[in-house]
Amino acid sequence: MKEYIEKKIVGYGLHSNIASIISNIVMGNVCVSLLLVICIKKILSVLHLINKKKLPDFFNAVEILRKASNKPIGFHDISHFSYNLLSNFDLIIIIPAYNVEDTIERAVNSTINQITDFRVLSIVVNDGSTDSTKKILHKYTNNSKVFVLNQENKGLSGARNTALDFIKKQAKYIFFLDADDYLSSVYAVDKLLNKAVEINADIVEGSFNVIKGSKVELNQMPDQYTEKGIDSQLKMVPYPWGKVMKLSLWENVFFPEQYWFEDTMMTFLIYPKVKVYASVSDVIYNYIINEKGITLSSKGKVKNLDTLYIVNFLLNEVKQPISPFLKNVIVFQLTRRMSRILPLDNIIQEASFVYSKQMIENNLLNYKGLKLKNWLLLKIFEDEDFYLWKLVVLLRI
Repeated sequence: MKEYIEKKIVGYGLHSNIASIISNIVMGNVCVSLLLVICIKKILSVLHLINKKKLPDFFNAVEILRKASNKPIGFHDISHFSYNLLSNFDLIIIIPAYNVEDTIERAVNSTINQITDFRVLSIVVNDGSTDSTKKILHKYTNNSKVFVLNQENKGLSGARNTALDFIKKQAKYIFFLDADDYLSSVYAVDKLLNKAVEINADIVEGSFNVIKGSKVELNQMPDQYTEKGIDSQLKMVPYPWGKVMKLSLWENVFFPEQYWFEDTMMTFLIYPKVKVYASVSDVIYNYIINEKGITLSSKGKVKNLDTLYIVNFLLNEVKQPISPFLKNVIVFQLTRRMSRILPLDNIIQEASFVYSKQMIENNLLNYKGLKLKNWLLLKIFEDEDFYLWKLVVLLRI
């Protein structure tokens, strides 16, 4: 909601700093209003003037969700390519490719045209394409800057995981590039790697353009730097693309397969490991809005329950104690992100609320480090207030 307000204000021509101040005031008022609503409902409940909605218990909730959409397994089978890279690289760019005959050349060419003294290799994983993608990629057979892997279709996560398996420890940094997208400058790699090497960063990312048809919207990143790890105060992009990352961050980490919203794993499994983070204001990446992509084509589908399932899966994969940063991420995922399930039947929404409540009880043993807004949202789960949760999800507070 805060980001939406800021975008609207900036759209009217006001400076981003002014937009940030106004949105903070609005969100402060929202928090106060939410606190009042919680208190009033608590008083009315104690006086027996309102009754709680009867919700399914946890086991019935699980069964309701299972009948609607089974939880994916998510685990990754290690690939067994016999070929090994003959040398090490400063950066390996990973490009998953499935039926992208219209865009794959643009993506690959944007990587091989980079002007840099760093040793860079692009690995393209042709994920069982049925169009002419494989034929197009054959053109790069003799190009020393590109290596193509062909496999049966495993999905976006499976293709990324194959590349991660393949490169082993033969690069210091990696970069994910979706085949629809492309690097916005021939100096993109140099900008990111120079900063990464200078400060020995775990992650460096840059500004990017969001392109939908002829409309281009700049997502401006600040020049920022921290050695204290990632927290919710930093402006950052919670997706794997558009950033250089130390390959060591990905040791024993993989993308959940068969899930939608697989990029959620970044905030659960990668960001908690980061100590040194930076972003640069230079525009690095062109992100293309895909009309056929999951984000735009998924509305109303029960597979959106993966929003819920993937949080459960990732929490089981978290090896370290849950940090304040991750606590706030969990609340975000189980409230604002749950707007994806609102078009589904009410009984499924109720079951999702119960399932979310159980995850919070199992994983958030205390509220230390939570933002005020998220602390208030957790009170909604404590009070089993389904309707207030639904309102929060709808408004994306």
